[in-house]
Amino acid sequence: MLKITVAGVCLVALGAAACSGGSSESSPTLQPPAANTAPVFSGATSFSLNEGISGAIGTVSVTDPNGDAATFSISGRDGALFSVSSASTSGQATQIELRLGEALDFERPSDGNGDGVYDFTLSASDGQATVSADIAVTINDRSYAQYAPTEIASGLSQPVQAVSVESATGAFPSEIFIVEKGGVIKARALDAADGSAVTRVVADLSGEVTTNGERGLLGLALSPNFETDRTVYVNLTNAPDGDTEVRRYRMQAGRHDLIDLSSEELILRIGQPRSNHNAGWIGFGLGGMLLVPTGDGGGANDPDDLAQDTRSLLGKVLRLDVTADDFPSDVERNYAIPPDNPFADGIDGAPEIYALGLRNPYRNGVDPQDGTLFIADVGQGAREEISVLTNAGAGANFGWPLFEGLRANRGSDVSGLTAPLAEYAHGDGSGQGRSITGGAVVRSPLLPDDEVQFVFADFVSGNLWALQFGLLEDSAPLDAASFAELSDRGAVTLIAEGIEQITSVDAAPDGSYYLTTLDGRLFRGDPPVQ
Repeated sequence: MLKITVAGVCLVALGAAACSGGSSESSPTLQPPAANTAPVFSGATSFSLNEGISGAIGTVSVTDPNGDAATFSISGRDGALFSVSSASTSGQATQIELRLGEALDFERPSDGNGDGVYDFTLSASDGQATVSADIAVTINDRSYAQYAPTEIASGLSQPVQAVSVESATGAFPSEIFIVEKGGVIKARALDAADGSAVTRVVADLSGEVTTNGERGLLGLALSPNFETDRTVYVNLTNAPDGDTEVRRYRMQAGRHDLIDLSSEELILRIGQPRSNHNAGWIGFGLGGMLLVPTGDGGGANDPDDLAQDTRSLLGKVLRLDVTADDFPSDVERNYAIPPDNPFADGIDGAPEIYALGLRNPYRNGVDPQDGTLFIADVGQGAREEISVLTNAGAGANFGWPLFEGLRANRGSDVSGLTAPLAEYAHGDGSGQGRSITGGAVVRSPLLPDDEVQFVFADFVSGNLWALQFGLLEDSAPLDAASFAELSDRGAVTLIAEGIEQITSVDAAPDGSYYLTTLDGRLFRGDPPVQ
């Protein structure tokens, strides 16, 4: 019972009793306190959010009819991932801002039941009454529409690679070195005066290159210390023999746009028995080691059994130290052997070999952070495959010609073999293609730190995909049947289709990529943003 004294009069609320010593005057009537009205939620309680976003995700309106200040809390299954802040108050209404603490991944949901919808309860209390609203946040797959390539140049002569030339110190302007199959290297850059594109010849090796079949000037790599040593490496099939040569050149003194052809040094020569399966890409891994993936020498089903022969340099990934020379008397071997190559002592295999069992790894890509090599190995009649060679993978055997991808070809024993990361099939009606073209390893500052994309294409179908490495590295390979669905396991996204005769996809340092086509076009694709 509540006892209240008003003007010396003692009253007992909600009762008829009188207090002793009271006045003879009539007692005033006590009004009961106004009833409290609970806060009310209004507005949306479901939100849709693209993956990779954190911070503010939306607002909910809370109105207290009594004008009381409200406090807020979050609970429920996925509540720990979210928080609230008071965004603004106007009269009796408060706009509550919902916030997500850490960006979420569409392909790897972390909600309580794994369906990609994050549920929690938002409560508001005015000190006397508490009301609640059930909130649902759906995480959507990132849109890759803006990742599709845009044509930026045409009229080139069978371009097969576009290498980004970036300068951290400003010693060289940002530009692209374009490799043409016929033997010419061109540079494309923006003119500082008016912003127009300027294309010029950097080197002409056309008289030294055999171009029949799959031969030609096939690859270019910049030295890891290009800004200071001004050195480039090329991979070509020589004239008239058609043998593979890896050569080193230096830029002309005082020039960033001309190669000094008199500076030529032969690094490596490998005899080629046929005009196809010459591979082409070269690049540098961790520690400045030059990686040279080679084809199996051509023909159907590796007729000379070279890919599995550890004495042959064909059908392999070679790894060379081009800063030294272990063979000073051999003009065709101007390099040293890294001591951690699997056959470095030369007893059980050629010391240059780092991995084996490849058919025609024409275009590939290196992760600049950890040195992982993504190998796009062109298939024969049934499968195209992507394999991964880590720095701990010395001696890996990718299985050709015993297997074509995951499909048995000339063998059945998988012991000792390294399965591909992913494969897709020929002739299954999915339109995926028949000749894989790698490959840009993209680590964009706009994507989560652990999100590594391998962007690759098919020469026949013109399809262009992004494969999310993190979803597959610790799980079973993405086989052809699953790949056909493209979105299966969220690992592969179709970026574009119908781009005819894609010859290369090459990464740029900013997370974008360049794409070339045999009919002379150059494209650029920018990383997806939210």
